[in-house]
Amino acid sequence: MSFDWNKYVVLADELRQPGGAAGVESRLRTSVSRAYYGLFHLTRTRLEKEGVRFEAKFDIHQQVVKSLRTSGDSNRKMLGVAMGRLRMCRNEADYDSDVLNIADLDSRALLLRTSISRWMKALGWVS
Repeated sequence: MSFDWNKYVVLADELRQPGGAAGVESRLRTSVSRAYYGLFHLTRTRLEKEGVRFEAKFDIHQQVVKSLRTSGDSNRKMLGVAMGRLRMCRNEADYDSDVLNIADLDSRALLLRTSISRWMKALGWVS
């Protein structure tokens, strides 16, 4: 049975809750990262089911965003823009040792996740 990528999005919500020994910054960084990967894989899987093919040797993350942004459908374009922005948040959470305001990064990522979910629903990808 294949992994349910939405579980990463659920985990991201759980990580935003207070508590635990890892500390606030660790939880929020991980929340941003897991949310991105969950939504990325949901999007990629959906596009592949629709017949979109991606080149294995090229950055798959850029290919997914590009395929959405170059679509003729406005919901797909907006989904692509939001996925690209969420990826930037994820890169900051995963690779920057000094995030100036982790709460702000988390808030931006949450707003993007909400928008992404709305566009996925508008496209009929999720209920």
